[in-house]
Amino acid sequence: MVVKVHNSSIKALIDTGSGQSLISKNLSNKLKLKIQPLTANDSTCLFAAEGSKLRVAGYCEVILNVSGLLLPQRLLVISNLGENLLFGTDFLRTNQVILNFQNGFAVIHDNLLTVPLLNTNRKQFLVKVKRNTFLPAFSESLVPVKCDQKFDMCDVLLSSLPSEQFKQFAVARSVNHVRDQQTVCRIMNYQPTPMLLQRGKVIALIEQVDCSTLKRFKTIDKPETVNLINQKASEENNFDENNSSISTEILEKFEQEYQLKISKTLETEKRLKLLKLLFTYKDVFARSMSEIKGYKH
Repeated sequence: MVVKVHNSSIKALIDTGSGQSLISKNLSNKLKLKIQPLTANDSTCLFAAEGSKLRVAGYCEVILNVSGLLLPQRLLVISNLGENLLFGTDFLRTNQVILNFQNGFAVIHDNLLTVPLLNTNRKQFLVKVKRNTFLPAFSESLVPVKCDQKFDMCDVLLSSLPSEQFKQFAVARSVNHVRDQQTVCRIMNYQPTPMLLQRGKVIALIEQVDCSTLKRFKTIDKPETVNLINQKASEENNFDENNSSISTEILEKFEQEYQLKISKTLETEKRLKLLKLLFTYKDVFARSMSEIKGYKH
């Protein structure tokens, strides 16, 4: 998974066989992290999966930025670590991480955040913006994209780039069909300012899917929902019938007596319709304190 430390994007390895989260000394020096001496409770001797001894140089405390979620984490600094950053079971347990290897994502803090997992053993294909596309502020747009010819005339799944998601914009997962190496990608610009996606910019991952295995859902109105809709329609019809007989003179007199202030710029038809509505429920208005009724609780 991809995290940020001091505004630097780093690929972290999740190791369920490690009880401690580790960082290489080279990376800690590059990020200018303060390395502190080990405490009495820290392990001074660690071993890698193949049996080699790991040299523990100390520990450091960092704030991890995982797609905007800030997580404090204690890391042991290893002088001869093969990976830059490694998350062990301490990270998984503290942050309530659930790993879904089948679908390739991790859930953090009881569904508060879902982040994609990177599979280094599988070749990943990318899609690029077909032409310069303008995204208005606070908008969601369908952006034309191009992909590899191997996906032509196929059903595909588009998903976000782990290192780019929510950095400037957000990419929605979607199932699309490719024709002439082209399809569309749904993108949200959550920024208060517009942005320009330049032609050729890589914005998403693509993989082929079998749509025959997908289920289609039909929206079926429940009987009680249908009844409520019919009841509402009936009430609206009754309202129109009951108010069609009210004369304009009565409405004008009602407006004067109750001292209603209706904008003079309102069209005559709309003004009369509003007066009919207010006249129907005139019992809720009081012209004086004597008309305010008391109710028993």
